Amino acid sequence: MTKRRFTGALALMLGIGLASSPAAAQLDQTPAAPTQSDEAGDYAGLFPGAVPGTRFLMPLETFKSSLDASGLGFQSNSAGTAFLVNTPDAAHSAIVYFFNSNLGPLLTEIEIRFADEAAAKSYFQEAYPPNAGSEYSAYREAEGYRVKAWQFSNKIFFVAVLESTRWSNQ
Repeated sequence: MTKRRFTGALALMLGIGLASSPAAAQLDQTPAAPTQSDEAGDYAGLFPGAVPGTRFLMPLETFKSSLDASGLGFQSNSAGTAFLVNTPDAAHSAIVYFFNSNLGPLLTEIEIRFADEAAAKSYFQEAYPPNAGSEYSAYREAEGYRVKAWQFSNKIFFVAVLESTRWSNQ
C-alpha cells in the first residue's frame, strides 16, 4: 500500500477532510481487482478495495470503524464475527470477512462472491494467478505467514495460513 493510499484510508477512518480527500474520491469509483504488490503490509494489496485498509490480522474493531466509514451495506452474524458486505458496482457482488479463528477477533479469511462461476474464474485468474496447481499461494518474510487463494463455484476464498486457524494445516 502506498503512503498516499494509507493516508487516504486513515483519513477516511478518522472522518477528517473527506470531502476533498483522495479517499472520498475512491468511494465514488468502481472498486478494482486487487493489485499484485511486493510491499509489506499483511498482503493488503491483494484485498479487494471495498473496505479501505483491510488486511489480515486486522482487529475487528478497526474493521468495523472502516466498514462504517465506507457507507457500504452489510449484515453480520449473531456473534458479530462474520460480515457480509454488499459491493455494488464492483466485479463481485459481496465479500464476507471472517474474524472467528482461535486467534481472537482478527481477520484471517475472506470469501469473495460473484453472480456466477464465469465471473469468479475471470476475477481469480486476474487477481490471484494460480501458481500452486489451481491455487494461488504466497509467502513474504516481512509478514511471516503464507496466504492462499482458490476459486470454487461462484466464490473465491482468500485466507491467511496461520497457527490456531482452520487453515493452519494448509
